[in-house]
Amino acid sequence: MGNALELSLDELRKPNTHGFFDDLDAYVTGGRWTALAADSGASVAMEDYSSSYGFNGSVLFTTGGTDNNEATIYTTKKNYLLANDKPFDLRCRLQFTEAATNTANVFFGFTSAPGADLMVDNGAGPATSMSGVGWYKIDSSSNTNWNTITSIGSTQTLTQLNATNSATKAALSAIGGGVTTLGIKGRYVSSTQVEVEFLIDTAGGSNLVLASKQTFTYTSAAAMGISLYVKTGSSNSQTMRADYVFCAAKR
Repeated sequence: MGNALELSLDELRKPNTHGFFDDLDAYVTGGRWTALAADSGASVAMEDYSSSYGFNGSVLFTTGGTDNNEATIYTTKKNYLLANDKPFDLRCRLQFTEAATNTANVFFGFTSAPGADLMVDNGAGPATSMSGVGWYKIDSSSNTNWNTITSIGSTQTLTQLNATNSATKAALSAIGGGVTTLGIKGRYVSSTQVEVEFLIDTAGGSNLVLASKQTFTYTSAAAMGISLYVKTGSSNSQTMRADYVFCAAKR
């Protein structure tokens, strides 16, 4: 008699879960990720181990030194949808350095509108029509904090995580330099509404804390991919590094 097949709990979960953990150490455009770096001086490239940030290989985004230049990678296919009974968990560890004060525009999260101008020129924030949930930063002297977005079409909620709006009751500064881990978790509270938790570890570790919580109606949502994006808001070139991306969602 043959022995019975034994499967681990992790293996039993796999048929019900879609997602990946990507260390971003073997990136090729057109595979899992597609790159956009069409502006003069812009690039998306692999890096070796970074002793400055402890990244074991990372993707380096460079915008080039022209106002509103951009660089991004996004999942080649839009494999995620806001739909009933499809909870999700999305995370990224990243670092960016502002080449001039308050001039970086950054986005991480789900979006149905990846690519060029995901962040609108001149610090105007995320694209005004898309399905998406994400973290972002704008080039602005009056808003130097992390912000969150929930969006279905043109119905959007934009939240600046200052001391009033942040769940930590402290402003969550997005001034570049250090390593930050960002997370987004969603659970469905009804057949039409999803509750999204925005999580953060400003020290770049895995001890994420709640930064904000939003519940919104997801009716008529479009399929989404994952995007990492940076745009400069000055004549100074911005750089951003991404160490890893993790995503898991129920099939």
